[in-house]
Amino acid sequence: MGTCDNVEVLTTGTAYDDKASGENIILVFDQSLLFGSSLQTSLSPPNQIRAAGHVVDDVPRQFTQERSLHVIHFPEEKLTIPFQLRVMMSYIATRFPTEE
Repeated sequence: MGTCDNVEVLTTGTAYDDKASGENIILVFDQSLLFGSSLQTSLSPPNQIRAAGHVVDDVPRQFTQERSLHVIHFPEEKLTIPFQLRVMMSYIATRFPTEE
């Protein structure tokens, strides 16, 4: 297995656009992986999100007879964000935060 150079582990903020409410939400994750300009997405390990007190239900619904919610739930904020599925990878579409 190869290695990656210049990968930083840090607290990151990413913007999530809630289509239902029209609200822009800044999500902050500890111990995210930042690959600089070599990767246009951010990677947040699910167990780090769980360790921060959030609920990660990352099993795609087709593997649980529709029992899975396939979401990240932030109990303190009363916020639930659904995962999307690309091939076999669960993800949340986010973007780089702006000044607005």
